[in-house]
Formats: sequence, structure tokens, C-alpha cells
Amino acid sequence: STFRRLEGIGVALGWRCLDVGAGGGTVCEWLGRRVGPTGRGTAMDLDTRFVRALDYANLDVREENVVDADIPSGAFDLVHTRWTLMHIPERERVLQKLSDCLAAGGTLFLEEPDAISVRALDHTGFGTLSLRVFEIIQTRGSHPDWARDLPYKMASLGLGNVRAEGETPYFHGASELAEFWRISWGRVRDALAESGSDVTQWDRELAELDDPARLFVSPMTLAVIATRP
Repeated sequence: STFRRLEGIGVALGWRCLDVGAGGGTVCEWLGRRVGPTGRGTAMDLDTRFVRALDYANLDVREENVVDADIPSGAFDLVHTRWTLMHIPERERVLQKLSDCLAAGGTLFLEEPDAISVRALDHTGFGTLSLRVFEIIQTRGSHPDWARDLPYKMASLGLGNVRAEGETPYFHGASELAEFWRISWGRVRDALAESGSDVTQWDRELAELDDPARLFVSPMTLAVIATRP
């Protein structure tokens, strides 16, 4: 879905692109091929071990916190994040910074999760487990419901042609997405176990994700795209 939207944006040869929270580097790799030798990609993350392994001469790697990073104004034709800003307590300030670093005509493309789909649609143990995880990560500065107002926030920054769509995957147990959530929520479970908490219920709920007969609902990804006039 990310690549489909990048295609729709029209990323082309010569573009200067910034990917914040670059993670495994899949988006950076796509951008590196698309913008070609006349373009430039910048990958920013707290941990850049994976993007450093990419063999692209047109890729700059910055291992730093976007909150404190010096990002020149008007420097990029495209700025992208995926499931990143919701984990940054200073997300409103970062949003302004990302808007400011767009060149005239540049595109801000943000993909952020909204827990509303899990709250409303998932009635399995995964849903119950997820609600507990959401409460825990909120105490650490994350905001699983922040994205729902993102289209309005981007418009308030003076960006134009704001468009948005939500995507809510349903998935079966024992699938790749089920494994992703089992690993992700399992890390929270492990931290609680290390602190001495009883995680018996967590284990039962995580085990449901291994059952291919069960159907679950993932958090919605809200994709918002807007343009600097």
C-alpha cells in the first residue's frame, strides 16, 4: 500500500526524499531506485543498522532523533513516515518540522496507525490484549489514536490538496501479520514478566495468534498526503 501511494504521488528521477523512521529500509530502497543517480534519499532513524546495509550511492543515512535533528527548510520534494510519529511525544512539533522542510510543491506523506478499528471491531483475545498494550504505551508517550485528526492538522499547517484514506487489514492466525503482532506484543509481555507481573492471560491471548481458524482486526493505517504550495 505504501508503494502504491508513492506511485500515485509520482515520485520521479531527481527527487530529494526524506524517510523518517526508516526501519528496515524497504521504503528507502524503493526511493533509491526511483529517484535515480540525479536524486537523493535521506534515511533517518534512531537505529540505522539495516539502512546502512543498503548499497545506494544516492542514500544518506542519519542516525539521530528527528526531534533534535537539524533539517533544512525547503530541502525535500517528499517526506515520508510510517507508524513513527505516534511514538514521539513531541509529535506536534515534529509535524511542523516535517512540513517546513518541504520544498515548494513538495509532498508530505504520513502513514500513522489509529486503534479505532481494534477498539470497535476485534472481539478476540488479541483485541483485549491490544487494548492493554495501548494503555501501557500511552504512559510512555505513544498515542495510538492521534492519527485520526492528522488530515485536519496538516491542513492547518497551510498544506494543500490534503487527501486521506484508512486501511484496516483483517488477518488470520498463523499468517505473517499474525506473527508480526505476536512478536510485537510479545515484547511488551516479556518486559512485564521481567518486572514480576503475572502474564498468564497474555500467554493465552498471544497463543490465539497461532490459530489459522481465527480472524483478527489490525489497527487501521491512516495515510495522509498533502502538498506544500
